Amino acid sequence: MNLTSETISGRKVVFDQVIEDYPGGASFDLSNVPADTEYIAAGTPVYIDKSARVAYLVKTATIVDASDADKVYIDTPNLFSVGDHVYDGATAQTITAITASGDMDLLALDGDLSITGEGTVLTVATDATTATALYTPYALVKDDIYVGNGVALVDNAEGSYVIGGSVRESALTYPLSTTQKTALAKLTFNY
Repeated sequence: MNLTSETISGRKVVFDQVIEDYPGGASFDLSNVPADTEYIAAGTPVYIDKSARVAYLVKTATIVDASDADKVYIDTPNLFSVGDHVYDGATAQTITAITASGDMDLLALDGDLSITGEGTVLTVATDATTATALYTPYALVKDDIYVGNGVALVDNAEGSYVIGGSVRESALTYPLSTTQKTALAKLTFNY
């Protein structure tokens, strides 16, 4: 057999090494996943309720332009929805509208965020008045999870999750803040 190439295309490698995964996997909660979603990408952060064996999506996105503190452009793809409370690390505001704008989404908010610098990672807050992240990540999705056909979500989804190992940060679909990386203490992030 003759090899004509030294590369294999078509697959994005997220994990350089998996040392520890969540034993037995867990159900994936679909309650805060947008209905038009087909897959939850490998490397997506999740919080796992260990007693119920349910993984919850930790939504994140990076601010790419915020010339107005109540209208911020975030990178795509992202899984934010109207009604989500976005948290910048200091304050939380509710998303009132999302408008696609090329390779960015414009979030209209019901008030001003405090930290709107380019590169700030937004996540979902518990509510618009409490400046606290809804979920702290415990693991990353190991392999893509099929959650719907782009029109409607499936009735249930299962997944496997990595809690220890090394991750190619440049291959992650969704960004992680410094605080979120610290919470994922058993993972090493490589560029």
